[in-house]
Amino acid sequence: MTFVLPTYVFAAPPPRINAIDGLIRKALDLVLPIAGVTAVAMLVYGGFMFMLSSGDPQKVQQSRNVITWTIVGIIVLFSFTMIVRFVFNALLIS
Repeated sequence: MTFVLPTYVFAAPPPRINAIDGLIRKALDLVLPIAGVTAVAMLVYGGFMFMLSSGDPQKVQQSRNVITWTIVGIIVLFSFTMIVRFVFNALLIS
């Protein structure tokens, strides 16, 4: 019966918090600059839309929506970054 049921289990140990920390920091280092450039581009796009709306209420509203949601995205991104840093500092990860 021992040939059917293994006597030893060769499993990887659970990941350490430092390993997860490094992975998340690398992901943030990759995503944050891309998100920042995209946010600035969307703000510029919304500004151009506003300037080129020629007083058309629908285009003005559309440009305001672009600018508003871009600012909301920046706030969410900043909040997420602060929460991740707070959690890592609370877990005493340096």
